[in-house]
Amino acid sequence: MIEEISIYIFENFAKNLGKLVEGIVHKGNNVQVLCANKDEMKSIDTYLWTYSQLSFLPHATTDDPFPHQQPALLTIKIQDGANGARFLLCVDVIPEYEQLGNYEKVMLVGNKVDMQSTIDGSAENDLYQEKLHRLQAHGLKVFLIRQGDDGRWDRRSL
Repeated sequence: MIEEISIYIFENFAKNLGKLVEGIVHKGNNVQVLCANKDEMKSIDTYLWTYSQLSFLPHATTDDPFPHQQPALLTIKIQDGANGARFLLCVDVIPEYEQLGNYEKVMLVGNKVDMQSTIDGSAENDLYQEKLHRLQAHGLKVFLIRQGDDGRWDRRSL
């Protein structure tokens, strides 16, 4: 059962999203990438096919044939257990606690939404802030993971 959620803040969203998914898959884990909408899912799908000339990242969208056989599954709706994923990576969306199922790790990243303003409460859309508070109310620990200028990651509790 999930005990914590990590919020990643980094400068180069596209570059780091690919590295994050690749790191999960290369460690032998499966991941579902929850996207806010179909357009975003298609954009991330295209990006993951081309983000690195040095490596191949096997993945599929829920619209592809045999998507559940891929270690990385892009979706707009949580597919609990669909590809054996223990990791859930949420792009521009924060799921409700009841949707988290049996994931071991949930990671939030932002593209259009400024995750920093979500954290400090200055976001125009308070829905993200409200959802984070509801997750914390269920006893989940929330960690902010920020990439520094030197490329190293700093992790702190919210």
